[in-house]
Amino acid sequence: AAVEARHGFERAMQLFPACERWRILYAGPAPVGVAIGQQLNPTMYPPVQLYEYRHKETPRYRASIVLAG
Repeated sequence: AAVEARHGFERAMQLFPACERWRILYAGPAPVGVAIGQQLNPTMYPPVQLYEYRHKETPRYRASIVLAG
């Protein structure tokens, strides 16, 4: 998952170089989420807004933290 995430982030930078903030919605196993998060380099990518999933609430995704350099 980490390698695929890194390639995805690199491709996103190529396709959207003027993007000022990324928003990542992830619902999956925590270890995979950690592996994906380890690929985020704050000196190379824009700030990243993370969201927390809450099945019993509406809306189901709530903004949590921003990762920035």
